[in-house]
Amino acid sequence: MPARRATRAAVLVAALLAVALFIAACGGPTVPDVVGKNPAEAVRILQDAGYTLGNVSYGSVSNLPLGAVGKTIPAAGEKLREGNPVDIQINAHDGANAIVPNVIQQTLVTAQTAVEQSSLTPIISYQYIDTVEKDIVITQSPTGGNKAGVGAPVILVVSAGPAPAQTSMPDVAGKTEADAVKAVEGANLKPAVYDTFSDTVAKGKVIASIPEAGTKLAPGTTVQVVVSQGKGVGAVKVPAVTGKKEADATKAITNAGLKPTVFRQSSTTVASGVVMNQFPTANSTAAAGSGVAIVVSTGKPATTTSAIPNVTGMQQAQAEASLTGAGFAVETLPAATDGPIGVIYQFPAAGTQAAPGTPVLIIINSGKASGDSGSNVQQTPPAETPPAETPPAEVPSEEDTTKP
Repeated sequence: MPARRATRAAVLVAALLAVALFIAACGGPTVPDVVGKNPAEAVRILQDAGYTLGNVSYGSVSNLPLGAVGKTIPAAGEKLREGNPVDIQINAHDGANAIVPNVIQQTLVTAQTAVEQSSLTPIISYQYIDTVEKDIVITQSPTGGNKAGVGAPVILVVSAGPAPAQTSMPDVAGKTEADAVKAVEGANLKPAVYDTFSDTVAKGKVIASIPEAGTKLAPGTTVQVVVSQGKGVGAVKVPAVTGKKEADATKAITNAGLKPTVFRQSSTTVASGVVMNQFPTANSTAAAGSGVAIVVSTGKPATTTSAIPNVTGMQQAQAEASLTGAGFAVETLPAATDGPIGVIYQFPAAGTQAAPGTPVLIIINSGKASGDSGSNVQQTPPAETPPAETPPAEVPSEEDTTKP
């Protein structure tokens, strides 16, 4: 009798276990079907079902509207414990058109992948910014969710991290040309040698630098190293032009049978447009046709910020003139999309307060059909070589305390 009871108990346990396994196989949470829905609605449905959003990728699925969810991983109906992530793939292109993905605040690698998966062409521009980590997308154009032709460019403005610290112009007066060049390069500046005559400085020695020693500059700025060629041989006397206006100075030099070369730098003491210094010095002798360098003041260095003008909708030349006239540098990138020709985007945005010399990116639309634009787009330098933000050529600053 006890043996029969034990057998019946074992059979009952086995039966209950089989029923439990059957119920488990038939029940349990499954991934909801969100294919064909827009991403925002799909995410809400997944979250309501107890799941989190996993990776988002982009691809092409026929018979679905652009921008809709094309598939999920795991697929709809598959069992998945609550709390687990579900990846979604968005139908981003159909062979002719594509949906621009939203990649702001994503890493550059992730953003590039998303744009390329959408059959679009990523174009990268770098901006120094203290508040955003390096290689994070700051902004994009077109913005996410817009439709563009397959292959069309998507401009990604990426943080290059904080602007590099400024460097100082070394004192090179009296050094040999070789030593002066070495000192300038050691300060992370680019030397450009200007040869001139001097009655007082021996041949091969540096007379002065432009700008003067101690001036704060952005790394990579080109500076002039003025090197003596010894006393000039000839009957031409160099006119005294220091203190004259630029136009009067260049006229006097030309009338003397010499060739003027103009350099510029800021000054706290000399008015804008007035000659601060000259090489060779006044009354030196020089050969007819030789050069005379003059340093013209650009006035006091700017220390305040100003609003970036709105150039969207302008033609390229007008936009560049507006920005440079307001004291900003200009970076341009081409685009080829349907729509009006001219500036279709600018960064930083109009009205942003920025220091003089800050580069402003403008995107110029050529007006070509968007579907044909991909082959004409070129990518800017990679992250490890962001564009140097330096003052305009031949405009070294005497007391520049601003950052780009």
